[in-house]
Amino acid sequence: MSITPEQLTRLPKYAQDHITRLERDLETARKKVQDGPRDSNATLNPYSQELFTPLGKDVTIQFGDEDGTNFTVKHDGTKNTLDIHTHGEKYGDRLVVLPRSSNAIILTHAHVEL
Repeated sequence: MSITPEQLTRLPKYAQDHITRLERDLETARKKVQDGPRDSNATLNPYSQELFTPLGKDVTIQFGDEDGTNFTVKHDGTKNTLDIHTHGEKYGDRLVVLPRSSNAIILTHAHVEL
């Protein structure tokens, strides 16, 4: 909730100072989140200059759906590897790797009858 300058001036001085400080702290926190850690080796939106956000070093990220299907990806910068764990929607779901091009793949889940 943001207040107008006119509303702020009608408040007592201590309240004005407190709100001004909180808004400044909030802006500083937003900038820190946007800038991310300096030693990051993982980024969110790496192809967008405006939304480029460093996530940290050797981070673990989980992608999921409401149905319980998820992918957990951990980057190890020392070994330069991705460790991928998945959990399928139903018993028998398997991780499926589909080639997309010479340097790209698609990871998905499929039910496999054994």
